[in-house]
Amino acid sequence: MTIPNPTKLLVAAIVGSLIAFQSSAGQAAPRDVIATYQAGLLSVMKRAKELGFAGRVKTLTPIVTAAYDLGSVARRAAGSGWRKMTPDQRRRYTAAFARFSIATHAARFKSFGGVRFEITGQRRLAANQVLVDTRIVERNGNSTAINYLLLEKGGRWAIVDVYLKGSISEVATRRSEFSSILRDKGADALIAALRRKTAEMGS
Repeated sequence: MTIPNPTKLLVAAIVGSLIAFQSSAGQAAPRDVIATYQAGLLSVMKRAKELGFAGRVKTLTPIVTAAYDLGSVARRAAGSGWRKMTPDQRRRYTAAFARFSIATHAARFKSFGGVRFEITGQRRLAANQVLVDTRIVERNGNSTAINYLLLEKGGRWAIVDVYLKGSISEVATRRSEFSSILRDKGADALIAALRRKTAEMGS
């Protein structure tokens, strides 16, 4: 008789709850979305070496897609370049951006080190916008603020931006990186660059 691995059972339960969030018309409150997302990240970090990069990508895919509105994040990151894309370019860019974002998670959360996440507050910025304040606390007690901007759309709350140290916008950082490629080389070049960077992270 095989005894189930408790950690694997925890991961399955977390992923199952995330999928339930995604399919239940967004009944999860912003704070709950972040709490479940961060619990998922911790579970992956604790098994990072066992999973390997490809395993982390596979495990993180439902976690990230349940917590984020990756289509909205992709549009925001493209800035004014989005309007210049054809429908086919938008589709390919959004798909490439989603894979790049999940691969970035897999590359970033590759070890545990005894860290923990804490939710420190929640602020409503508009009727359909909420900022959830959190911090990641290291084993030695040092902490870094990570704040999540969530947008409510179609009854679902989802992350559309992340602010490191409370002020550094991940979307703004990506927009700065993407703008010169879009301006000088166009959407197809950006799509190719995203695909190349995603492949490099897994090599």
